[in-house]
Amino acid sequence: MEIADIKNAYFLGIGGIGMSAIARYFNELGIRVSGYDLHKSSLTETLVSEGMKIHYQEDVSLIPKDIDIVVYTPAIPESNKEWKYLKTVSVPIVKRSQVLGLISNAAKTIAVAGTHGKTSTTTLLAFLMHHLGMNPVCFLGGIAKNFDSNYVSGEEWTIVEADEFDRSFHYLSPDIALITSMDPDHLDVYGSYESMKNGFWTFVRKLKPGGTLLIHDSLESELPKDVKSELEDKNVQVLSYGPKGKNGRYNIGVTKPWLSNWSFETDDMSTDISWAFPGVHNVENATAAFLILKVLGLDLTVASKLMSNYKGVRRRFELVAKSDTCVLIDDYAHHPEELNACINGVKAMYPQERITGIFQPHLFSRTLDHYLGFAKALNALDEAIVLPIYPAREEPIKGVNSAMIVEAMEEGKGIVVNHDELKKVLEKTPKEVIITLGAGNLEKHHPMIEQLFFE
Repeated sequence: MEIADIKNAYFLGIGGIGMSAIARYFNELGIRVSGYDLHKSSLTETLVSEGMKIHYQEDVSLIPKDIDIVVYTPAIPESNKEWKYLKTVSVPIVKRSQVLGLISNAAKTIAVAGTHGKTSTTTLLAFLMHHLGMNPVCFLGGIAKNFDSNYVSGEEWTIVEADEFDRSFHYLSPDIALITSMDPDHLDVYGSYESMKNGFWTFVRKLKPGGTLLIHDSLESELPKDVKSELEDKNVQVLSYGPKGKNGRYNIGVTKPWLSNWSFETDDMSTDISWAFPGVHNVENATAAFLILKVLGLDLTVASKLMSNYKGVRRRFELVAKSDTCVLIDDYAHHPEELNACINGVKAMYPQERITGIFQPHLFSRTLDHYLGFAKALNALDEAIVLPIYPAREEPIKGVNSAMIVEAMEEGKGIVVNHDELKKVLEKTPKEVIITLGAGNLEKHHPMIEQLFFE
């Protein structure tokens, strides 16, 4: 099926950040969009305001009779009544990633892959390319604050996140591919770290002839010989970036709270940048974005001046509230390396202040795989408050819980707290730096935290 043939689309799990972006794209094309989601949210309410019909109960009778495609997310459980019904009717059923594949095959596409850094890099790239006049279509994994959306309308070029979960990125065929990182994750899908890395190399093989692969310099040596040979046969150029990148590097200067000065450098040029996103991980993501701009032939001097206007992504190193005595920062970190990056970035900004982290582990399987890594990362805090695991798409795993993390931490560093107990614990917490960490729903506590610490 071609997208041009679609008249009425039904989304199963329409409220997801990736699903809703495609729903917005379809809606913009004039396709009638409806869908189901488990919970009403600010995002689903926005979709409704844009003309889409959404319901929140598993009710087969609410599914339109004249749909000609179903788009679903793998997060939908097999027990879902609508999912069971839709598999019995003669309507094409496709994953979100398959739709992105159709789009990327038909357009000039930039695909950003990596176990972390995807959303931050993609959103910055979208911001810069739009303000440099290229106006790409953008499917983002978070709400870009400059656009107040996870979807940005455009033409010619398309920017997508290449998600490794469920091997979704294997449906993409990009012109430019970026790999920011390959730390062990989604081992419930891949079975082993080696299998996960092979999944990334399969994605690389999907590059269109004459395309470009950008890869972090720490990963360049891992590129298998047979993949290199295949890329050479397809006339794909391979570029590296990072602290020792052959094609793009960075040099970090003076860093203050919410101000970072650094430069993007290549063998033949250098441009100075100031922006409000300290932390090496943010600078590395921006270095990758600037190298892509260079590949596209865009003006990096103009791009560097735009950086001070970039507002970032909600829930990615986001300043939620600030006063003379306290700061509240929110971050989507849900992998040990992401926790390390965020916590180290905050400590660099506030080296003298007491830092309290509120962490909500995401997925039972990820907690089982990484509880020791979580514990080690959280030890860098003055205090870690660990909430119950956010299950998302998973059923509980016997014996896996948040206590595993705290028990592996240094004595006295962490405590396990239920959601309804959090306020009482925070009432005894010094008013200095608070970080909320995790990919679940802990931002629901922000109003309470702001009331306690900022009013």
